[in-house]
Amino acid sequence: MTFQQERVPRPLLSSTLPGLAMVSPKPRVAFAGLGAMGFGMASHLLRSGFPVTAFDVYPPAMHRLAAGGASTSQSPREMAKDIEFLVCMVANSLQATPLLFDAETGAVQSLPLNGTILMCSTVAPAYIDEVSQRLDQMGRSDVRLIDCPVSGGA
Repeated sequence: MTFQQERVPRPLLSSTLPGLAMVSPKPRVAFAGLGAMGFGMASHLLRSGFPVTAFDVYPPAMHRLAAGGASTSQSPREMAKDIEFLVCMVANSLQATPLLFDAETGAVQSLPLNGTILMCSTVAPAYIDEVSQRLDQMGRSDVRLIDCPVSGGA
């Protein structure tokens, strides 16, 4: 049995110093949804050395994560700038849709080229197809979409 590597990872850029791009060993992550499960997931990313920018509709959750080293943002669109991965850990598709696609604040419009959305929310398989189609319709076929639901409790 032989295995082929699909692609060689490219170096990831970090903009920790203004005007100077440096190679970073960990990709930048945007994390939306800091509820019981999302807060723990985002905290684990921080403890593992990932630079995390967070957004949640509940400001105290963002302040708590910021105390652990995260950056916070005022909108999903602001959160998604200059990141490699966007983790969507909101409750359901009713929360995920505006987070991603709202005309004024949606994250998709500011995702960098070849960004990746990790959909951890509890959504139907048909919703993932819908998101994929909307990305294509917006001219964002470069965005990778990974359906990666989580289960369990906090």
